[in-house]
Amino acid sequence: MLKRPEIMTAEFAKTVEVDPVAVIPHDAKLFGSAANNGQMIAEVEASGKMAGIFVGLALVVAGRAETRRPKKSLFDPLMAKLTLKRA
Repeated sequence: MLKRPEIMTAEFAKTVEVDPVAVIPHDAKLFGSAANNGQMIAEVEASGKMAGIFVGLALVVAGRAETRRPKKSLFDPLMAKLTLKRA
């Protein structure tokens, strides 16, 4: 791959006046392997850093960046009292 001038992330963010949600580094071997095999990045390298970046980006785009709290059950107050009595 030919060397090309690269724009720094901070310079780009300042120009477009938006903070980046994710920075995806160029990994020619990983992207080439995925493209040649018709696979997603997570299929090629499931536990890799790149897959985590894409998952995080997808969560932000989908509006689910925050983890969901489990729904409270009708029986939660009763179970809490029973747990306290045992201790």
